[in-house]
Amino acid sequence: MVSVPFHQIMRATCPLFTILIYRIVFSKRYAMLTYISIVPVMLGVGLATFGDYYFTTLGFTLTLFGVVLAAIKVCQDKSRKHRPLTLGCRLW
Repeated sequence: MVSVPFHQIMRATCPLFTILIYRIVFSKRYAMLTYISIVPVMLGVGLATFGDYYFTTLGFTLTLFGVVLAAIKVCQDKSRKHRPLTLGCRLW
């Protein structure tokens, strides 16, 4: 479905999707330097995984879906750190 180098390239875009989710959902703005700092990370992964990039349409779609879900998980984890822990039921 997808080659390992292609999968690594797609996973390297997770910070970009995280920032976009924060911008769209939470209306949080970042400095231009933040966006620019993501480029070397993605390029570094691209250089490190240079090889045969192969993917099918289904493989691309599933990999992109996985990256978006990983970005949503990061956003959820960060938003939970700022709230006190509450349990749905009492233990005693």
